Amino acid sequence: MSLTLVDIAGSALANTYVSIDTASTYFSERLHNSTWLSASLEDRKAALIWATRVLDYSVDWVGTAMASTQALRWPRSGVYTPDSGTVDTTAIPDFVVYATCEFAAQLLASDRFADADTKGYRQMKVGDLYLEIDKWDRPQVLSKAVWWYIRGYGVAISGQKRILERC
Repeated sequence: MSLTLVDIAGSALANTYVSIDTASTYFSERLHNSTWLSASLEDRKAALIWATRVLDYSVDWVGTAMASTQALRWPRSGVYTPDSGTVDTTAIPDFVVYATCEFAAQLLASDRFADADTKGYRQMKVGDLYLEIDKWDRPQVLSKAVWWYIRGYGVAISGQKRILERC
């Protein structure tokens, strides 16, 4: 089954922030693009849809969605550039496009949602050999490269909710 990309800003049917053509332009201007270039068209489409979905579920974006009917969380109002300019409220901003492309390539390269091969090990001793697994060396779902593009425009949504109760 062929995937259909809908990258119309503000559409109730949108499923990606980036078209194949826009992503191809991004990767033509980027070094280390072999993962994207070697992927099939269907895998590229799936990666763009998945990257968009994960970004929307993982980031608490600044500003407010333009319409309650839009399928995705961009475009937004009340968003400003680092130079105090306003971000276009009718289009998907470049930083979201670039982050989506970058993340799509990372999703094509590896399953960033897979459990670590060493999950469950804290220490291991075999004879004189002693290993302690560093749980902090695992790649995050959203890499530093993706966060680099969207820094200042949102923060990670925590799985923990804090509720203040007063008795």
